[in-house]
Amino acid sequence: MSAHGLVGDLLIRAGVVDESGLARALAAQSERVTTLGKALADLGLADESVVASTIASGLHLEYLGGEPPAVREDVAALLSAEFSRKHRAVPLSLEGNRLRLALTDPMNYSILQDVEFRTGKKAVAVVVTQTWLDQMSSRVYPEPNRATSYDVLGGVSPAGEVEASKEGEYDIADQATLVKDTNLPRPSCGSSTLSSAMRLQPAPVMFTWSRTKRSSRCGNVSMDCSGRY
Repeated sequence: MSAHGLVGDLLIRAGVVDESGLARALAAQSERVTTLGKALADLGLADESVVASTIASGLHLEYLGGEPPAVREDVAALLSAEFSRKHRAVPLSLEGNRLRLALTDPMNYSILQDVEFRTGKKAVAVVVTQTWLDQMSSRVYPEPNRATSYDVLGGVSPAGEVEASKEGEYDIADQATLVKDTNLPRPSCGSSTLSSAMRLQPAPVMFTWSRTKRSSRCGNVSMDCSGRY
């Protein structure tokens, strides 16, 4: 076995890549934390599926490509989503005590041993590409949608009106941004009422506010003679 390792030798002997191309891919693999097949594909040196099928053939293992199959819920539950994403391992099917396990690195025997310890099953590696495994993982272990609180009213079309039910008291049947169209004439000294018209364009909520009438004279704390409050 050369310095390229067993997998590298398999790819060179099969004519998938030459030595210089393999060296470039190995360097890229360590930099990007990816699989050798994905690194070769990103560099345009080899097809990712050809790399995976060649490795599977050389190790006498099953290769799986094409459309990802359906996985039973009880089989998927044998491994957690966190473990699957971290170790790039997805359970495919259970045949008696044999658990077929999709892997991008079938030479990583520690993953197989860990799966066997966790599940109590005999783990059998099935070689797949990283691209295929990512797609499969998203189907078997879908990540929940994360909605933020301010997205809740995102689709609400604001609309609404405000009417005075009593003098100085308003009932608001909708919430959100108050668009004022206010007409408040400057009161003169001795004035005892305020008139206003308001329009509201918002979304659903109920609240009430009230304005208490006060008789005013010059110097009253609620307003001065210039109409400032």
